[in-house]
Amino acid sequence: MTVMQIRTLGDPVLRETATPVVVFDETLRRLADDMVETMYAAPGVGLAANQVGLRMSCFVYDDREGHAGFVANPELSDGRPLDIRAEGLLARIFQHETDHLRGMLYIDRLDDEGRRDVMRQLREFEVQRSEP
Repeated sequence: MTVMQIRTLGDPVLRETATPVVVFDETLRRLADDMVETMYAAPGVGLAANQVGLRMSCFVYDDREGHAGFVANPELSDGRPLDIRAEGLLARIFQHETDHLRGMLYIDRLDDEGRRDVMRQLREFEVQRSEP
């Protein structure tokens, strides 16, 4: 398995809408394995394909409470063919990763004050990272 590079705020791929997965084969299985490895290395509880630079509508997740897996072509509704009911952290993971696949970021859901606060924190983090 391979740890993939995670794209960060400002990378245009994070604003693109993912395309549906149409081929379910060994290549997709290896991608899912690599995404899981990357998610754990981050560490995180979810990872969408566009976060590793791929415009595919899929994500991996693990809420560390027994719910882990791979989802392709998610639709948050009561549709078919698979119905997953989630609450708490698992629901937030599914919403967050599905937002990523639609080109939506966490900061898009914040009010103006919250968005300014997050952007300030990101700038501070970048300054700290660039200092020797």
